[in-house]
Amino acid sequence: LELNTKPLQNTTLRWLIDSDNYYICPDEDNQSPVLQRYVAAMVALSLKPGYKLISKHECGWHGFECNLQQEIKEIRFDEAQGNLPEEVSVLPKLQHLVSQRGNMTDIHLNIQELGNLKHLDFDKNNIHGTFPNSGNVEMTSMERIDINYNSFSGGLEFLNSYPNLKEAHLDNNAFNGTIPESLGELSNLRILTLQNNSLTGTMPSSICDLRENGKLSVLIADCGGFEPKVNCTCCTHCFPFTLN
Repeated sequence: LELNTKPLQNTTLRWLIDSDNYYICPDEDNQSPVLQRYVAAMVALSLKPGYKLISKHECGWHGFECNLQQEIKEIRFDEAQGNLPEEVSVLPKLQHLVSQRGNMTDIHLNIQELGNLKHLDFDKNNIHGTFPNSGNVEMTSMERIDINYNSFSGGLEFLNSYPNLKEAHLDNNAFNGTIPESLGELSNLRILTLQNNSLTGTMPSSICDLRENGKLSVLIADCGGFEPKVNCTCCTHCFPFTLN
C-alpha cells in the first residue's frame, strides 16, 4: 500500500500506520489480511464520516460480518452519509452489500470482481447514472438486486449478466427505453418491479411466459391509468395500482 493524493485513502493509511495497534503477521506471499483491513476502514470512513476505528479485527467492527476464515462476507451500513469507495471490489468473498436510506449519489464498483455477491441493496438513496456494468462476465451468484427509489438511468440490459437472479426491485428510478425480450431468459426470476420509471412499449412475451409457468409471482409496471406507458396483459399490478 502506498500513499496517494486521495484524502480518504491517505487518512486510512495514516490510521493503519500511525494509530492501529492490531497486529497482523506480515506475509509477503499473502497480503490479503492487510488489504482487507485497509478496505474495511476505508468503507467505514466513507459511508459513516466520524466512524471510530478500533484496534481489533475488522470482523468485529460494526457494519461487517465475516466467514469462518475471517474474510468479509457482508457489509451493511444503512443511512450512509457518503459514497461507497471502489476499493470494495477487491473483497472476493463478499456476498451481501447493503446500504439503505442514505445519501449515496454514486457507485463505482468493478462489480465483475465480486463473483460471490448474492445480494445488493441500495434502495432509498439518491444514486444517479447507470448500474455498474459487469462487461461480458456472468455473475452467477447474484440472486437479489434492490435499488428502488434512486435515480438510476439507462436500459435494463444489465440484468442479462445475472442469469440466476430471483428478485429485481427497480421501481422508482429513471430507467428508460423498452423492456428487453432477453429478460425472459432469467428463468429463476420471482419478483420484477418496474413501476415509476420511463420505460415504454409492450411487456415482452418471454416475461409473460414466466408468469404463466408460475415462477414469476410479482410483476409490476407502468401499465395503469388513462395513458399507460407500458402495455402489459400479464402484470400482477399496474401503476397507478390496479389488480389484474
